[in-house]
Amino acid sequence: MTKRNNFLAGVKKRILRQNIWLVFFLLFLMVPALAITIIKNHGPKIEAQSFNNLSSVAELRAYQVQSWLEEQNKVANVVSSNKVLMDYVQSLLKKPNDETLKHSILALFGALKEFYGYESIELISSSGQLMLKLGEGSSNHFNHAVIAELFSKSVKNRRDVRSGILKDKDGTLDTGAVVPLIYAIDGKPTILAMVVLFSDLSDHVFSHIQKWPTFSRTSESLLIHNENGHVEYLSPMKFAGEGSSSQNKFSVSDQNLVSAIALRAGISGKTKGIDYRGKAVMAAYYPIKGTHWMVVSKVDVKEAHASLDDLVFWISVVSFIAFLIIGAAFWVVLSKQRHLDNYRLLTQKTENERVLQQFYDLPFIGMAILSAEDFRWSRFNQRFKLMLGYSEEELTARSFFDLLPYGEVALFKQRFTELASHKLDGFTQETRLVGANQELVYVIVSVQCTRRTNGDVQHFLLTVQDMTEIKQLGDRYLERQNHLNILINTIPDLIWLKDINGVYLSCNSRFESLYGAKENDIVGKTDYDFVDKELADFFREHDKKAMQAGRSTENEEWLTFAETGYRGLFSTIKTPMLNSRGQVMGILGVGRDITKRKQDELRLERLARIHSALSQTNEAIIQCHTEQDLYDRVCEVIVNNGDMKMAWIGKLDMVSGLVKPVAWSGMNSNYLQGLEISVKNEELKGPTAIAIMTNAPYWCEDFQKDPHTAHWHERAKKFGWQSSASIPLTQRSQVVATLNIYSDVVNAFDDEMKDLLLEMGADISFALSSYVAEQEREVIEHERQEALERLQKIAGRLPGVIYQFQLYKNGRSCFPFASEAMEHIFRVKPESIFEDATAVFDRVYPDDLEGLNLSIQESAENLASWQYEFRLIFDDGEIKWLSGNAIPQKQSDDSILWHGFITDITERRKTEEQIEMASKVFEQSREGIMITDANLKLLMVNDAFSDITGYSREEVLGSAPSVLSSGKHTKEFYSQMWKQIEGEGHWQGEIWNKHKSGRFYPEWLSISQGKNKDGEVMQYIGVFTDISKMKESEEHIHRLEHFDSLTNLVNRESLIKRLTKAISQAEENHKNVAVLFIDLDHFKNINDTLGHYVGDKMLMEVGRRISDLLGAEDQLGRQGGDEFIAVMPNADESEAAHMAENVLKSVAFEMSLENLNLQITPSVGIAIYPQDGSDAGSLLKNADTAMYQAKSDGRNNYRFFTHEMQQHAAKIMSIESALRTALVRNEFEMYYQPQVCAHTHKVVGAEALIRWDNPELGRISPTEFIPVAEQSGQILDISNWVMETAIEQIKEWQERGLPFVNIAVNLSAAQFRDEALPSQIIGLLNKYKVDPSCLTVELTETLAMSNPHSAVQIMDKLTSHGVRIAIDDFGTGYSSLSYLKKFKATKLKLDQSFVRDVVEDADDRSIIIGMISLAQSLGLKTIAEGVETQYQLSFLEEKGCDEIQGYYFSKPIPSDEFAQFISERKS
Repeated sequence: MTKRNNFLAGVKKRILRQNIWLVFFLLFLMVPALAITIIKNHGPKIEAQSFNNLSSVAELRAYQVQSWLEEQNKVANVVSSNKVLMDYVQSLLKKPNDETLKHSILALFGALKEFYGYESIELISSSGQLMLKLGEGSSNHFNHAVIAELFSKSVKNRRDVRSGILKDKDGTLDTGAVVPLIYAIDGKPTILAMVVLFSDLSDHVFSHIQKWPTFSRTSESLLIHNENGHVEYLSPMKFAGEGSSSQNKFSVSDQNLVSAIALRAGISGKTKGIDYRGKAVMAAYYPIKGTHWMVVSKVDVKEAHASLDDLVFWISVVSFIAFLIIGAAFWVVLSKQRHLDNYRLLTQKTENERVLQQFYDLPFIGMAILSAEDFRWSRFNQRFKLMLGYSEEELTARSFFDLLPYGEVALFKQRFTELASHKLDGFTQETRLVGANQELVYVIVSVQCTRRTNGDVQHFLLTVQDMTEIKQLGDRYLERQNHLNILINTIPDLIWLKDINGVYLSCNSRFESLYGAKENDIVGKTDYDFVDKELADFFREHDKKAMQAGRSTENEEWLTFAETGYRGLFSTIKTPMLNSRGQVMGILGVGRDITKRKQDELRLERLARIHSALSQTNEAIIQCHTEQDLYDRVCEVIVNNGDMKMAWIGKLDMVSGLVKPVAWSGMNSNYLQGLEISVKNEELKGPTAIAIMTNAPYWCEDFQKDPHTAHWHERAKKFGWQSSASIPLTQRSQVVATLNIYSDVVNAFDDEMKDLLLEMGADISFALSSYVAEQEREVIEHERQEALERLQKIAGRLPGVIYQFQLYKNGRSCFPFASEAMEHIFRVKPESIFEDATAVFDRVYPDDLEGLNLSIQESAENLASWQYEFRLIFDDGEIKWLSGNAIPQKQSDDSILWHGFITDITERRKTEEQIEMASKVFEQSREGIMITDANLKLLMVNDAFSDITGYSREEVLGSAPSVLSSGKHTKEFYSQMWKQIEGEGHWQGEIWNKHKSGRFYPEWLSISQGKNKDGEVMQYIGVFTDISKMKESEEHIHRLEHFDSLTNLVNRESLIKRLTKAISQAEENHKNVAVLFIDLDHFKNINDTLGHYVGDKMLMEVGRRISDLLGAEDQLGRQGGDEFIAVMPNADESEAAHMAENVLKSVAFEMSLENLNLQITPSVGIAIYPQDGSDAGSLLKNADTAMYQAKSDGRNNYRFFTHEMQQHAAKIMSIESALRTALVRNEFEMYYQPQVCAHTHKVVGAEALIRWDNPELGRISPTEFIPVAEQSGQILDISNWVMETAIEQIKEWQERGLPFVNIAVNLSAAQFRDEALPSQIIGLLNKYKVDPSCLTVELTETLAMSNPHSAVQIMDKLTSHGVRIAIDDFGTGYSSLSYLKKFKATKLKLDQSFVRDVVEDADDRSIIIGMISLAQSLGLKTIAEGVETQYQLSFLEEKGCDEIQGYYFSKPIPSDEFAQFISERKS
């Protein structure tokens, strides 16, 4: 039995050891599994983040390059239109050696070079010769083949062109622009010269391309393009010389090269591949608009994955070491266990002594017996000695307490005492024993005792187990574990672990600082224990999303650290942790601080905007002509493009010492109201005054803490200012103003921002100095003009033009003096040619200009008198002949000055020309003319004859006209023709003749007889015109009659014919016909905002889309405007509805028109033959009615025609028809609703209201018939009747002696558009002799604001005669307060929609209070309409309303009842 038990025990132990090793092996396999999990979960996220970063960099670099190119194009446009430069160049062409001109041109070039950083600027003549050059290098860039080609292209197209990238001899990469200077000579544009602008790309483009926003070893941006099927790297390569980068060219068809992939794509994107070094990279690319260039931003794959690789490596290393330590510990324990098993087997051989002896001899445990009296060793085994390293003698000489460290002696003495006193049955204690050589041995001591019969302790029995090796293994494991903890705690990211319920299991030290608590205080708690519920819910929601998704999720969130108060933006990755069964057991979170990265991105964007602002400021400097224009534009640019909240410019008042704002822009500009800044008052100095006094910028990086802004701290806090900058602006080195900029963030101005703003300030200062110089030049010009006026008075009485003409060596000419006759003869004011004679020479007839210039040149060279006759031609076509003579004198500056006289000889020349003209009429006539003798032999033909027939004079003279016969006419035709000629003397008609080439053509021929004095026929004169084009025009007219000229669809008339035909066929075949009436919603807005050109394009596109939907038998036509009609033969309701749905979808789809993405929707009405109409007219009318119903139901839908619509339409038609006779039949009647003083309840006025009783239709509400009257055009007659009836009624009441009341009459839109309205009203008042103050004209707020300028004019005329004005329905429109004052209204009428709900609606109460207050502040009275209850009345009286109108006092009543009502109220 014992053997069996021993065998079973051995089997169990072997199984236990195998299981332990199996567990260890599985733990060991977790190392690569953990690495693979991390790579799988975090790899795609890191890769996506890298691609996003690369895309952002590529897009930013492309935007910067594109912005620079656009700026260069704008500069080229400015240069090409610079009048001053063209004048200088024109003069230089005439005087190529004039150094003054060269210096002036170089000064202009210098300004361009300084502003825009050009490497060089060259002036090239139209023949390709270098005239001037400014900049580095001595060679002429025009010798470059590419520039020469661009030169030719620019000359041919007469516009500026830009080169690609050019490489100089020194390897520098440039780009050039050729800008033609085009000047009108003889009315024709002529290229004077070319300006060639060269920019060094290293400064302007490559410097941006090569910058990388963050530190990176392998990141790089490249500028590339396709050069003959190969990739050409334009920007310098960061790793030139590495790998395969030494190759000259890479093919664009390379499937792995990222640059080739980008060029093939042609659009923005991202990819993985190799770079020019042959290394694996990740890349993003972005095209540069307007060029063939691409920006490629790339980074080595190895660097992109570096953080993930490092994390995997260290986790693997630490885990591997930990598993090795655990494995070693397992091995030691198992080894010890095997030894123990062996000794147990030995102890079973004997009972008593043998067991005890064997027990002492066990090698793995020390045993000893202590004497209870002195704690000396009574006995110990060999293992105990070996454990401590003592000899038997050395150990015997020591007591147990001698082996203990001093600090543990007292503890063991206490334990021995407690064991001896029966308080303990035994005890086990970990301790250290002092071994040989004073080494400490870690042991576990178990103590029992033997007692004598009296219970006293006789011996203490000790078993001592050596734990030193296990302790060392444990210490090493703890050390490794500490290393892992240090690694995790050293990582700057937040790392934490939660269970599925959100309870924290662990976290690193960085996470501890988030909640301001240690890990021990965090573990076991949830987010709800540390943050508010809203934020905790946010964290919990994202935890659940990650666990439900079963994969890593990422989101960005703002976190505030409890420990430091730091708040940052973190990218948080949450990964679900799974157990061995794949079940979620918790979630691992990693949070990385991306605040700095986001700030860097925002900073780059801000700098880009500031660069744009600087560029636009330079544009403003060129375009603005006054200081104020420039100031306004600069402030606007800084706010709109510089990411600043407000900018203003202040000028110093030298007398008061105050700085006064003169221009501003941005939000919260009312900060400047009442702002006081002084250079004299220390308290009011501040940054602005300091900048003026020191002529140095003042950067206030923290507005609320800067002592110089203390006076404005409270004021600035209201507006959110956190930092500001004050930059002095100088004019001729004197500070005259400051540019002040405000931001809502602290430290908004870094060094780069400061440099850009200082550059902007310098540019503005330069412009201010230029304005002063221009003003001085104008003063000098004024003085010279006064002198000329004195000379004009002397010469003004002489006939012709007395003048002085001066010609300079550089070719410039002018008239220092010209009498007033210059304006009469040349139509040029003398003062306009004082410095430049171009206006006079522009009048010279182009054919005479060259001869005139040669005559002047000969006179100048020989100093001989000048005489010449020439013509002038004016814009209206008038031509004058002039005769001039003058005597030249050479001046001290080598110019020539002529004194002369010019007279008008036009009449004389006309006489000469008329004589010459008569002889040319025959030859120059555009009609073919032929003259035959009496025998029909051709005697004479003109040139037009040859042009039309193709025959020359020599070929036809002597021949008969029948040579032209086409053969298309019968003999009877010719016989009838000659019969009429002989009988009536002439014939005309259309005839077909044959051209010499064999082509037939129609002509209109007139034949007349030429007779002598005896009446004999001597000649026949034939005059004919080729009418081929007229025939073509007739064909075109025919097409216009049947087709819409815009869309090429059939027009309404043709469509009706085709619809009628389709109805006839449907009637015969018992089929249906569907008619779809299609109208575009709000199409008028397109025409009004984008113009008719875009509107026409949209109509063409809509027509095309609908046509594409229709079948072969269907027909689409354009009704006109934005209306289309589709006819569908054999289509039932279902097919019509299906087609309508397709039309809605197709038309509403976005259209790309003229670089605009536009959308519009249609409304469709459907009528079906035969149920909705039996003819084309009724079908179209009913489809139109259904379409309007579709619009009424919200637009962008379709409706079938119903009989209810027909009834409604019929009612409208009945009302319209009845309206046409209502005035004649006296069916209208005026009612009056009293208007009562709110305080005295006396009647002060009434509103005139029209009522209509029709014998057939009964009483019809104004809300029904007034819209119909407006649509049918009858409203004007009705409105005029109302006005006259009301005025006549006032007169009647006055004659009856009734109390004075003021009658208010509403104006219609038609009346308001009538310019004669004021005169009509005044005429009626005069006709009935009614005081104008008795009449109040009411017009709605919306009507008044529809054309406020016209409204002001009409009201001014009315109020000037005493008529009062009231604004009706006030509060329902969109009044401008400025116009409200200009309207000169006396009363505002509060709309009943606000009064009706004043009891329940607090908003209506507030609106009424505000409108009453507004009226009072403007000096206007208020009247409330629709008052029906006591509460409404009391409320309005309390709030100060002046007058009341409504059912509370009276409904509208007839005139007799109203007269009685007044009388009763009076009594």
